[in-house]
Amino acid sequence: MNKAEFEIYQGMIIPLRVEPVECIELMNNLISELCILEINFPVDTQIVKLKIEQLTELDQGKKVLWNLHKQYGRDEVILKFSATINFDDKNYEEFESKDISSNDFYIKYILSDTFEKRFYDFMISLDIARMGAFHHGIGLMFMNRKFIKKLTDLRFRSTEVLASSLEKKWPVFESLDLLKTWNWYLTKVSPAGIDELSTNSLGRAINAFSHLYSSKESEIENLFWSMVGIEALYVKGKEGIGEQVRRKAQVFLGEIKEFKNRLTKMYDYRSSFVHGGRDFPNYFHIHDGLESYNKYINEYSDALIISQALLVATIQKMAKLDLCELNFKYILE
Repeated sequence: MNKAEFEIYQGMIIPLRVEPVECIELMNNLISELCILEINFPVDTQIVKLKIEQLTELDQGKKVLWNLHKQYGRDEVILKFSATINFDDKNYEEFESKDISSNDFYIKYILSDTFEKRFYDFMISLDIARMGAFHHGIGLMFMNRKFIKKLTDLRFRSTEVLASSLEKKWPVFESLDLLKTWNWYLTKVSPAGIDELSTNSLGRAINAFSHLYSSKESEIENLFWSMVGIEALYVKGKEGIGEQVRRKAQVFLGEIKEFKNRLTKMYDYRSSFVHGGRDFPNYFHIHDGLESYNKYINEYSDALIISQALLVATIQKMAKLDLCELNFKYILE
């Protein structure tokens, strides 16, 4: 029997005073819960236990690596995610005459990649369960106590989405059970397998949501992915797309009491941009101090935050109700 030990050290940035006070409470409560749970973590063909602990400090070697990769100056909490994976000898014929053994190949290119992907899945499920609790910092991954890589920067800002929902009083986010949400994520998002392509509307919405974590996407690309996720869940056919979203979202998430034109503005912005009716800057634009650019930034930022809040609130309620799709029907009053 062989063994591989994996550790991920993930920074969670402590909210600033300008962010909602609810973020601090959400973060503290979530960390407290995580540190007493053992999470079922599917890696390759087996289920391992993921253990989570909050660290008071890093050892000297990890501290040097941390400071080397850290790109910001804000205070943070560091969580350690660890799991031990046991496996039988592997025998890949194509490696018999190579420098790398079958076992080493399995650990380095199968187990490590799958463990890393599953960690990202778990982070997404935490944001779904507790929107606004985490503002992700850097993550470092170790295998058998050796540093192997810096993880992908997770750029989705859940604290901003929560702040918007609290200010506008719609949509409303809840705190969901962590284990139930994780099990829903693993079983309902992609029935063919969590690492397969999406096979249902929920899977398409989650996969679109995952693009919001990328540091490579522009704000406009993030708006595009948010709308892809929203339309995957709410839209049937090609007619009246904006009206479908506006009506169905309020049926599912509750009526908008204030700022009633939020969804209309979001879709008007999306439509005018896609169809060439919206002014936007050149790729090489010099944007300092231009009033027109500031107006452009404010308009698309508002459309983006609304679309993100709508997408995640819908996914969260689907998790709460254990749904994998939304079906609507009209009735005559």
